[in-house]
Amino acid sequence: MEPRRALGAFLRSRRDRTQPDDVGVAARTGRRVPGLRREEVAALAGVSADYLRRVEQGRVLPSVDLLDALADALQLGAADRLHLEALADRARGRRRHRPPITAARPSLLRTLDALAPTPAVVLGRCCEVLAWNPTGAALDQAVAHRPPQERNVARRIVLEPSARELYPEWQALVQEVADVLRLNTARFPDDAALAALVDELIAGSRTFARCWDRLDVFEKSFGRKVLDHPLVGRLELTYEAFEIAPGSGQALLVYTAEPDSPTAQAIEELARIADGDSSAVRGPGSQVGAVR
Repeated sequence: MEPRRALGAFLRSRRDRTQPDDVGVAARTGRRVPGLRREEVAALAGVSADYLRRVEQGRVLPSVDLLDALADALQLGAADRLHLEALADRARGRRRHRPPITAARPSLLRTLDALAPTPAVVLGRCCEVLAWNPTGAALDQAVAHRPPQERNVARRIVLEPSARELYPEWQALVQEVADVLRLNTARFPDDAALAALVDELIAGSRTFARCWDRLDVFEKSFGRKVLDHPLVGRLELTYEAFEIAPGSGQALLVYTAEPDSPTAQAIEELARIADGDSSAVRGPGSQVGAVR
């Protein structure tokens, strides 16, 4: 989609999902729109309703200040604002070519080793596994036993039926994958592999296609993941995500559990299993299964 139209469609989707009570607007009876009226958002942002209509149609590109005013009016969160800024940069022709990082530097590999037995994984902008420690690899054995160049978490979750058995909250996880990839496609519009992956997932999964059409975005910073692991049972994990290098799309995810919880005990057991099966996650002469 052309950048101005994409920006307008995104703003319209946020307007449709914002309720009057969310922004202190008195709700009137007989409303015919799912969220805020265009006139209501325009008043909050200090612009005319006609101007907002043209923005939503992709006919006008707001200035930085007006874009901030619209984001404030809709009370957009950090991920939504980041996405909006990326779309605006594309519309203004500010396209920085940022080649993907396909290897983890040695100090990062040592960090993964130091984190063990805590599960830790490094993902690229296409949700591909760049590196992990043995316990991180053991979380999803279907991915771990693939050749390094085929270890893609997004493709695994969305396209493989067995993923529904491992991830009991599969629908929500597919939505998260779609939202992460949408944010990344705006940040890295020149990444052909990323665009091809999105096309593949849309063609291969109706669920993903519906999630994609919601126009949501998600920046992986922290969250929750539940697995029904075939070896150690239910894992209720929380994760923290750390961007490896600014503007790279590469992130380190560290998974933890409440101390002394059943999940914490299961992770200890999984770590012992992973230590005995390290050949599945380590290539010849490599550290912690890093992509080289």
